[in-house]
Amino acid sequence: MSVARDNKFYYLEKDALSRYAQLLASVQAPKRDIFRARASELFLQLGEFCQQHRDREMAAIALTNGALCLLEMSTPSRDQLHHARKLCNQTISMRRKNSADYAYSAFNLALAERRMASYLRDSEKTLAYSRARLYLKRAMRVFKKLDSIPVGLKATYHQNVLELLLDWFSFEVVRARHTKYESCVPSSDTNPEDWGIPTAEYARLARANPIVFGYADEPEWLPSEPAVVSSAIDAVPDFSTDMEAAEAYLGASTLKHDTLELALFKLRSAITACGGPPAPPIRALDSIWDSGQKEVFFNAVTPLISWEDLAVALSDEDILRLCRRIYQCLVFFRAMWSEDDIQSVLRSDQLSFRFAACQLARLEAWKDAYLMLEASRGLKSSKTIANDPTLFDSFSDEISWVHVTHSPQSSYAIVRQNDRFSGACFPKLSGKDLTGELMSFALGGLLVAGSADRAAARSSAQRIESMLTELSAWICKNTTDVVALIPGGYYQGFPLWAVGDLGTRLLEGTKRITTVPSRSVAYELENRRPSSKRLLRTIAIEAAYDVAGIPPLNWSKHEPALVKKSVPETWEVVTHDATAGSITESLRTATILHFTGHSKSSFDPLQSSLFTHGQPVSVMQILSIEACAALAYFGSCESGLARNDDEMLSIQTASYYAGVCATIGTTWAISDPVGFGFAAAFYESLSTKGFGSSDEFGIDDAYESYVRALAWLRETSIGRANETFNKYGAPTLAGSADVKAFDFYDWAAFGFMGVRLDTA
Repeated sequence: MSVARDNKFYYLEKDALSRYAQLLASVQAPKRDIFRARASELFLQLGEFCQQHRDREMAAIALTNGALCLLEMSTPSRDQLHHARKLCNQTISMRRKNSADYAYSAFNLALAERRMASYLRDSEKTLAYSRARLYLKRAMRVFKKLDSIPVGLKATYHQNVLELLLDWFSFEVVRARHTKYESCVPSSDTNPEDWGIPTAEYARLARANPIVFGYADEPEWLPSEPAVVSSAIDAVPDFSTDMEAAEAYLGASTLKHDTLELALFKLRSAITACGGPPAPPIRALDSIWDSGQKEVFFNAVTPLISWEDLAVALSDEDILRLCRRIYQCLVFFRAMWSEDDIQSVLRSDQLSFRFAACQLARLEAWKDAYLMLEASRGLKSSKTIANDPTLFDSFSDEISWVHVTHSPQSSYAIVRQNDRFSGACFPKLSGKDLTGELMSFALGGLLVAGSADRAAARSSAQRIESMLTELSAWICKNTTDVVALIPGGYYQGFPLWAVGDLGTRLLEGTKRITTVPSRSVAYELENRRPSSKRLLRTIAIEAAYDVAGIPPLNWSKHEPALVKKSVPETWEVVTHDATAGSITESLRTATILHFTGHSKSSFDPLQSSLFTHGQPVSVMQILSIEACAALAYFGSCESGLARNDDEMLSIQTASYYAGVCATIGTTWAISDPVGFGFAAAFYESLSTKGFGSSDEFGIDDAYESYVRALAWLRETSIGRANETFNKYGAPTLAGSADVKAFDFYDWAAFGFMGVRLDTA
């Protein structure tokens, strides 16, 4: 290019710049959006260069390509789409009317209008979709007037029309549903506002899972789904006519039109309520896979995997093949794409990998199901997105690694013991059943009641414990004496380790049971930690029991004195009024971080926070720390609660991802006496062991004292608890001395994350 510029050879420089831009535009991975954005800049530069040399035709081509680079990005910004639409309007004015180039420009303008619509206000979207439809029709009219229609043009036209219909319909169905749902709840029914839920959202949830609001079946007052879909179809001009025209073209064509088949399938799937489920396009999916278009395949197949009646629509052989290919896509993405691009996939398809794993488990392809889950969990938080998911497969250990997850239809336990894989299906534990209990507004489900209604939450926890006894018994029977539980979905929000046989064996000390985000993440984090022993023995107490504006904790305020009294002279104890700065420093430099105070779990897990004397410390902040602590102890409410997001993210797990060897946190809200009682039992146990069995305080020391503290909470009476409380000057409990002080809801709240890895 420099030679051309120096010699002012216009055509040579034009061709060089054009080839460079085309090369960047064709890059698929990694950072494909970045390359397309840069290619767009080069095409625009080329367009200006051509205009300076009065080459109008080449300028129009270059500017068009610049617009298309932006329109073909996976996640373009509003500004990029606005710029692309502006370029399309400019280039169509540079074309001779009724020419093929003019028609192609109209196609591009239709695409720009359609993609830009997602950023517009609802009141503007219908007009944008109408303009896109107008440009498509105009382009096709021009082509029909020409002597011959270019090969493939009709297929391209029908595909653009179908994609427009799907986007337009998707907007209209949301609007129709909101309109009908807003006025459908009878006055005699529960007022949704009593639960802080908008009326339309209440109706939507009542359809998705009636039991959440106490209905045995879908409420009769709900508008029928066919009525909602039909209303949305009627709002899109010529919807059925245009869709049927595409079907007729496909039926008459002797050529293969894979992407057109997929577009038709997506549209037919969207209106299933009115027309029934379409036949899955297996031939097209296989053809796209064989051509190497992994991203196109992945985007097409993941919605299909979530079908409730997938086993009816497809053969087991087809399902097995499709799900295995989803895993291969994930491995490919992690190897070839940028972290931003992979995160975009994980955000938009966060349930796809879990549902695909459940399909594999249903077909008893246990190893495939296990690998799928391993490759898709905790990637962003652990900073392992770009790592080879099979890196640690050859490592040997004596641990039973147990993924426990669910689909809407069933729960599954999937076990790896070295090179052996096994599992079981639990159809009585469907996702709907779990949702109905954990999220029940009518009964006060565990994740709904929280600290606002602890009596309801306690009852919910006991009901869920009963539901999970069969699952617990199977895991207990089919695992070794060392178990690493890897909960997914709603199982992240309940302590399965405490249920039935698992809880009994853990408290007896005959099974060592801990929790981790995944085997590969556990190995990766262990591999990163410094190998030198932590000879500096320091406990950093981060005290936040009396933060302004939050109720004080009258028991927890005695924890600093409790810790100091339990620690041998060989240890240094420092106490801070907790702030973001002190917590960050303690995670980096202390052997043990002990936080006492308040915390909250957010539905956006990155915003789950510890409350301090300054600003709250969020999960997002914790993830950015290079932590070196051996133990992080969070005796505060919901510090270990990871909700339905398979990133498995909470305050507790964030510190583990950040580098802490082992962490203790709570799955739900706890009372102040429970938190203090657990801390007392935990540190007294550590004290009897000399705070470590070797020069290095490690995971074994923390785990053994954790189990003893659980056992103390489970068995202690009010009298014995008060003896302990009196010892440290804490308030006492009311009640008969021989009555048990605490129950399942109290002791099962405390979870332990981390695993000792003894590799062979």
